[in-house]
Amino acid sequence: MKKRILSLASILIVSLPLVACNKSEEGPAEKAGKKIDQGISEAREAIKDSTETVGEKIEEAGKAIQEKSE
Repeated sequence: MKKRILSLASILIVSLPLVACNKSEEGPAEKAGKKIDQGISEAREAIKDSTETVGEKIEEAGKAIQEKSE
Protein backbone atom coordinates (compact mmCIF):
# COMPACT_ATOMS: atom_id res chain seq x y z
CA MET A 1 0.00 0.00 0.00
CA LYS A 2 2.83 2.39 0.84
CA LYS A 3 4.50 1.63 -2.49
CA ARG A 4 1.29 2.41 -4.33
CA ILE A 5 0.84 5.74 -2.54
CA LEU A 6 4.51 6.59 -3.08
CA SER A 7 4.23 5.74 -6.78
CA LEU A 8 1.09 7.83 -7.18
CA ALA A 9 2.66 10.74 -5.33
CA SER A 10 5.78 10.51 -7.52
CA ILE A 11 3.70 10.55 -10.68
CA LEU A 12 1.74 13.58 -9.47
CA ILE A 13 4.90 15.44 -8.51
CA VAL A 14 6.50 14.78 -11.88
CA SER A 15 3.39 15.60 -13.93
CA LEU A 16 2.33 18.71 -11.98
CA PRO A 17 4.79 21.09 -13.70
CA LEU A 18 3.65 19.85 -17.10
CA VAL A 19 0.00 20.49 -16.26
CA ALA A 20 0.73 23.85 -14.66
CA CYS A 21 2.53 25.12 -17.74
CA ASN A 22 -0.24 26.51 -19.93
CA LYS A 23 1.03 26.86 -23.50
CA SER A 24 -1.84 29.08 -24.64
CA GLU A 25 -0.82 32.06 -22.53
CA GLU A 26 2.21 34.14 -23.40
CA GLY A 27 4.48 35.16 -20.61
CA PRO A 28 6.60 38.30 -20.55
CA ALA A 29 9.56 36.51 -22.14
CA GLU A 30 7.48 35.35 -25.10
CA LYS A 31 6.02 38.84 -25.58
CA ALA A 32 9.48 40.41 -25.40
CA GLY A 33 10.79 37.83 -27.86
CA LYS A 34 8.06 38.65 -30.35
CA LYS A 35 8.77 42.38 -30.03
CA ILE A 36 12.48 41.75 -30.58
CA ASP A 37 11.73 39.62 -33.65
CA GLN A 38 9.46 42.33 -35.02
CA GLY A 39 12.11 44.99 -34.40
CA ILE A 40 14.75 42.91 -36.17
CA SER A 41 12.44 42.39 -39.15
CA GLU A 42 11.74 46.12 -39.38
CA ALA A 43 15.44 46.94 -39.10
CA ARG A 44 16.25 44.39 -41.81
CA GLU A 45 13.70 46.01 -44.15
CA ALA A 46 15.04 49.49 -43.41
CA ILE A 47 18.60 48.35 -44.15
CA LYS A 48 17.46 46.72 -47.38
CA ASP A 49 15.68 49.90 -48.49
CA SER A 50 18.67 52.06 -47.57
CA THR A 51 21.05 49.77 -49.42
CA GLU A 52 18.92 49.95 -52.55
CA THR A 53 18.77 53.74 -52.32
CA VAL A 54 22.54 54.02 -51.84
CA GLY A 55 23.10 51.68 -54.79
CA GLU A 56 20.89 53.85 -56.99
CA LYS A 57 22.73 57.00 -55.91
CA ILE A 58 26.11 55.39 -56.63
CA GLU A 59 24.92 54.43 -60.13
CA GLU A 60 23.69 57.98 -60.74
CA ALA A 61 27.00 59.40 -59.56
CA GLY A 62 28.91 56.98 -61.77
CA LYS A 63 26.85 57.99 -64.81
CA ALA A 64 27.33 61.69 -64.02
CA ILE A 65 31.10 61.22 -63.74
CA GLN A 66 31.18 59.28 -66.99
CA GLU A 67 29.19 62.01 -68.79
CA LYS A 68 31.50 64.74 -67.45
CA SER A 69 34.57 62.86 -68.58
CA GLU A 70 33.31 62.52 -72.16
